[in-house]
Amino acid sequence: MRWAALVAGLRADSLAAIVGALVVCAGWIAFAAWKVTPGWVAAHSALLTTGIHDELPELGSKTLALALSPPSGRMIVLVGDSSLREAVTTESDLASCMAKEIGHPEPTVMLTAGGLTIFDEVAVLDQLSGRIHGAVVVEISEFQLSMSPATVRETPEAFVHSLPFVSDACREELTKAGVALPPLLHNYFFDNYPFFAARIDSLVRFRPAYRVQPHFLDEHAPWTMHEWRSRPAAVRLRGWEATYRQSRDVNFGIYARMLGRLRMAGLQPCLLRMVENPQTELLCKGPELRLRQEYAEDVRRFAKSQGVPLIEDLEKIAELRPKDFTDYVHLRTNAARVRYTACLARCVAEALNGRTDFQVKVGRRGHRQ
Repeated sequence: MRWAALVAGLRADSLAAIVGALVVCAGWIAFAAWKVTPGWVAAHSALLTTGIHDELPELGSKTLALALSPPSGRMIVLVGDSSLREAVTTESDLASCMAKEIGHPEPTVMLTAGGLTIFDEVAVLDQLSGRIHGAVVVEISEFQLSMSPATVRETPEAFVHSLPFVSDACREELTKAGVALPPLLHNYFFDNYPFFAARIDSLVRFRPAYRVQPHFLDEHAPWTMHEWRSRPAAVRLRGWEATYRQSRDVNFGIYARMLGRLRMAGLQPCLLRMVENPQTELLCKGPELRLRQEYAEDVRRFAKSQGVPLIEDLEKIAELRPKDFTDYVHLRTNAARVRYTACLARCVAEALNGRTDFQVKVGRRGHRQ
């Protein structure tokens, strides 16, 4: 009876009940502000993952772990979206290929996630600048370069708190894009609260932790020709075309400042153009094809102006075919991934040796000459 009376009293509308609830909430918030640190997130990404396709907690955790405990010597870091993740067999395979190409092992880390934006790339690399030594390979694509500043201003929540850390460089770029940012409170939990609030269900549900699996897109069947010609595919393939020309200069500016920060930190930057299904270009005609060619030339010109190596045309170097892909940018066959991984390692090794021109001549059967 005493317990029943106590529970009834707590549930009754009274000043004491309200004060008690506030004290409990304040206690939990204070505990989180004390307990949730970069080190905790680096070790518990799986508890923050909302599903098998939620890759941002793992990317944030991996970045924080690397920033907190970097290797003492040189390393190679690759940053990109799901196209890079799906194109490489495994991180360890890439490291082995890199060791073979450069003649000695160097830690090789892939920091990838589906839908990674240019602002995410800035934030990830800002976390690592000044903490690691070696080379950084940054993926660049027409989708990144066509990101409209208007879209960033209209949906800032998609860019501001996508990762579990604050980046001064990213905040600077978002401010340039016209996003009004709240002041920092200089407490890790409070400054990143929106990221954790979006995953509160994962934190309080004491359930088995999710582990994001590489190549999870393999569960999807390859696009049929009907799907290639469907409206959803057209939106995904050509949605960038409408905003590319008016947005490219702004986004090239973001990349230029990113590369400058990497150099100032003593890192050796390199650009990697996103891998694409050869079928995409085969289906493009007239103005669409000319715009794709213009984009490729723009990236070459930009890389040359910045004095950084540009790795491109890996589709041709690795002899990738339409049947090797699930859709327009995601590889699905292991044999194709093996070829891509080996070619990527070779091109990165050549970049580290000072080569800045990766334009490819293709022979009759697609072999590099």
